[in-house]
Amino acid sequence: MAKRAPEYDCWAKMIQRCTNPRAKGYRFWGGRGIGICQRWRDSYAAFFADMGQRPSSQHSIDRINNNGDYEPANCRWVLRRVQNRNRRYSRLLTWNDRTMRVSEWAELLNMDPKTLEMRVLRGWPVERALTEPLGVGRRMTQLGTTKPGCGWFGDSARHSKVLKERHRR
Repeated sequence: MAKRAPEYDCWAKMIQRCTNPRAKGYRFWGGRGIGICQRWRDSYAAFFADMGQRPSSQHSIDRINNNGDYEPANCRWVLRRVQNRNRRYSRLLTWNDRTMRVSEWAELLNMDPKTLEMRVLRGWPVERALTEPLGVGRRMTQLGTTKPGCGWFGDSARHSKVLKERHRR
């Protein structure tokens, strides 16, 4: 049996998640009103003619407007990291008249997105969250060496747990 083209699998899964209430994840697509243009819904050949071949195995289909339907003007092949930024729940931060997603600010500032997200969740003002140097804050001493808390926790999960327990005492 010949292996199906990855573009065909993408098309078939798109049809399922938008039209089949029993499909995994239907509630995130069809269940919230995301549809597929009739041309694509009726024909894989039409879908392939409009989208073309995936640039690489790392690419997947992405809707430019996350609330819009699957249709030629709203779809593109993108890498996972680009697609992860295009989610309905992506947090936007505005600073100095520039608005970007947390992941984009973190990339620009060479910061772990989780660090930036936690700063915002803890109620830090946007300017402080974006400009305060990494490692500022609580410091801990272990066997005569002092580091920022995050400097210790990056060593390993086991050390992280031990240090957190010791710090609570």
